[in-house]
Amino acid sequence: MKKTRSQNLRWLIALLASLLIAHASLATMNLPIVADTYLDSAAPAQNFGGSGVVKVLISSDGSACRGLFRLPDELIALDPEKIAQANVCFFVFKNQTAGRTIRLFPLLQSFTPGTGQDPADGATWETCDGTTTWATPGGDFDTNVFVTGHFDPDDKFCRWDITEWLTHPTIRSNLVTHGALLQIEETPIPESGTLRAPFTSSRGTLAERPYVAVTLAAPQTLAITNDTYMDSRAGSEDKNFGSDRTIKTVINASDGSICRGLFQLPPELATYDPAEILSAKVWLYVWSDKTDERDVTLYPLSRPFVPGTGQTPADGATWNTSDGANAWATPGGDFDTRYPVVGVKGEILDVDQHDRFFTWELAPLLTNETARAQLLNNGALLQIDETLPASGMPRAPFTSADDSNYDALYRPRLVVQFAVPTPQIQQMTMTENQEVALVIGETSSRIPLRIERTPELSLTNEWTVVTNVTPGSAGFEWSEPLPPGWPRAFYRVIAEP
Repeated sequence: MKKTRSQNLRWLIALLASLLIAHASLATMNLPIVADTYLDSAAPAQNFGGSGVVKVLISSDGSACRGLFRLPDELIALDPEKIAQANVCFFVFKNQTAGRTIRLFPLLQSFTPGTGQDPADGATWETCDGTTTWATPGGDFDTNVFVTGHFDPDDKFCRWDITEWLTHPTIRSNLVTHGALLQIEETPIPESGTLRAPFTSSRGTLAERPYVAVTLAAPQTLAITNDTYMDSRAGSEDKNFGSDRTIKTVINASDGSICRGLFQLPPELATYDPAEILSAKVWLYVWSDKTDERDVTLYPLSRPFVPGTGQTPADGATWNTSDGANAWATPGGDFDTRYPVVGVKGEILDVDQHDRFFTWELAPLLTNETARAQLLNNGALLQIDETLPASGMPRAPFTSADDSNYDALYRPRLVVQFAVPTPQIQQMTMTENQEVALVIGETSSRIPLRIERTPELSLTNEWTVVTNVTPGSAGFEWSEPLPPGWPRAFYRVIAEP
């Protein structure tokens, strides 16, 4: 029986489904490092920008090699808030480090990779570009800021996690502007031989070239709107501070009094599947950090509290009560010490004011059934290290949600990063009215999608954006008429965090 045009099209679409680029995602990507070289103290005036290796070593004669590289432009262009993880990856074709670590440092001076010409047209042990001397031979870098590499014997790549650096203003600026340096532990000098890691450079074998492996996430910022603090000082134990503009965490040497902070997490958090959450950080701003070396630790509360409005008599939590009437089991709040999260102190923003952000990562607690329930139902408590000081009053007066003098960035917030799914075209058919119908799965209602099509699969083809959609659930159906004059069509769906 002769097939009709409609039947032929349906057959063709069904056939193409087996050849279809069924899914695509921006969730993970490997961004190539294309600018690198190394410095050699044994050849201090020579540039190695044309070499197929990036040598990192220390020899028994005291000579050393250090690697230099720049971050990919594509990485620099990404929104740091959308980066869940970023690992620098270098291939080691023969690991001879004998257990010594290799550290990655941000550079403090830009360099020119060069091409290996003589005289040097790029960085050398003595110069950053063949002409301009380093402040210190061997490269200018901050010796106090580094990450340690981890070697995987299975794929022979060494990896350095630089995720946190990409949101740190000063470190990010140095990485972006100048690049990074790789250094093996150079002390003590080995008694004999050479300890080394000869990394493949950007000019080496394609499969072994360096890159930055990036995992993207979809960020969402949720305001923390309910907070207060409790004060153990004589005369303040029964006061509520729910309308105060600060969340105090204090230990006072003069009388041993203590302040602890309380806050409730945004209710939206309860609707999120913990398996989708890559990160959930509480951000609090302190306008004048006086904690010195002390930590501020977050604990899940084991009973709920009422923030209150600062009325007298108390209409919310106090040192003695959770709501102005019902006593805590222990004065100062009932919290679960099994699940501490130590705050990470951000960079000082203004040297004179000594202000900064503190962050607490809650993602691990959200995967624990008990801790998750306590955080969602009861809230969290903030406690400074309460070891009594010899003098003074170590403290962190965090900005409260009630302080309208600050914009939203400086008020309490929870920043959640969601995993970006890889959408799947699970089925592709042609309807009777000559419409291409797709069944798309493995999606998230929080992650927008881009649907694209092309008439040909070739190295030079261009994909046309058909539409942008936000799925209402984990799967949905979508269709469109086959474009006029197209004998066939290929589709792909891309998740866009």
